[in-house]
Amino acid sequence: MNNNEPVVIGKVKKNKTGKPLVVLILFLFIGSIVLFLPTITDYFKDYNIIDLVKEGKIIDFFINHENYIEKENTTTTVKISETNNLLINSKTILKYNNFTLTNFNITKEKIDFKINTSTNINFDKSKYYLVLKQNNKEIATIKLIGEVKGSIDYTFNFADKLNNIVEVYGEIKIIQETDYPKFTLSSDETGISSLICTKKDDTYEYIFNDNLLSKIKQNYIFNDIGNTNDYYQQYRNYTLIMDKINSNGGTASIVETYTGFTFTTDIDLNIYQEQINYNYYSLNTKSNIINFEMIAKGYDCK
Repeated sequence: MNNNEPVVIGKVKKNKTGKPLVVLILFLFIGSIVLFLPTITDYFKDYNIIDLVKEGKIIDFFINHENYIEKENTTTTVKISETNNLLINSKTILKYNNFTLTNFNITKEKIDFKINTSTNINFDKSKYYLVLKQNNKEIATIKLIGEVKGSIDYTFNFADKLNNIVEVYGEIKIIQETDYPKFTLSSDETGISSLICTKKDDTYEYIFNDNLLSKIKQNYIFNDIGNTNDYYQQYRNYTLIMDKINSNGGTASIVETYTGFTFTTDIDLNIYQEQINYNYYSLNTKSNIINFEMIAKGYDCK
């Protein structure tokens, strides 16, 4: 017997040693995801990773992340006289004198924000607008409306869905009527034309003579009979408006329905000129003024 011959004392089965290692690696991988998920979420914060990929900015986002964070965390104020736009996100604060716009939330369909003021401001009488831009192109002009003291939530639905919401900038501006874009309606042989503006259940038809306002028709549908208190309050308010219009040369009516009521008006501004609300413009108002302001109030005008 040759003592130098190797002796086999056992065999290692390789197919059994790999499984515990794979399970351990998988466990560590899943644990890392769970552990670092808040950090990953915080890393992207107000940025949509899908939009970053579509825009081809995902690599730049990782390489120049500090620049993105610097933009995102900027909490600044801007006066109307300044031309610098601010990146719109949840931390942005736009300020002018005694009011601010905060709590921004923008999607492809709409933008939400809060108007805050320490004094009473009637924005209906003002020319304050929130102007949104993307890639130096104006994508929305939003008129601030309502009488505010304290704070109110504001929602503006975009007429056309945004392609993306990456790097949308905003600023508060005063826009005067002399700055409104030109707009002319097609008229018939007598010079009569009309503009119909609709938002949800509220429709206004403006009738012009040579692009100067002469008549207004409104059709407002209230469909919330389930809220009894609100229904009767709204019904009483519009009944008072109807009576006032009819007693001063205008025409208005209320018709109750199964779900609420419908309020309609047909007003010749040569006869009845009292302003019912800030969508009722005065006699001879130019068509470009009404078209610009109603669209900026969220109405679809055609």
